[in-house]
Amino acid sequence: MSYQFYKVVHIIGIVCIFSSLGAILLNSLIDGERKFKNRKWVMIIHGVGMLVALTGGFGLMARLNMMGDGWPGWIHAKLTIWLFLGLVVAIIPRKPKLALPIWFTIIALAGCAAYLANYKPF
Repeated sequence: MSYQFYKVVHIIGIVCIFSSLGAILLNSLIDGERKFKNRKWVMIIHGVGMLVALTGGFGLMARLNMMGDGWPGWIHAKLTIWLFLGLVVAIIPRKPKLALPIWFTIIALAGCAAYLANYKPF
């Protein structure tokens, strides 16, 4: 597969992750209820998005010949951000009072991930 293909796959995964996190955050801000009508589908989209983004990311790494022994530090940072985005989905329903700070944190992490991917600083 081509570099462009993996980039589109990666972006589709990212859109799924952030749209599902937005739905969970809005529910927590409005209701504070842990269970909501379409929670199952939101969680499925989040999980599939996590997998698709990871697959696309590793495909991009392969196309850039980065699959050797040591990965650059920016890849470790992006994997840490990915891990946080996967875990925060369990925190939001349990701590609805943290929804707004988490929302701003997620936005900041998205900017950080974009910076890391574009500039590859370390």
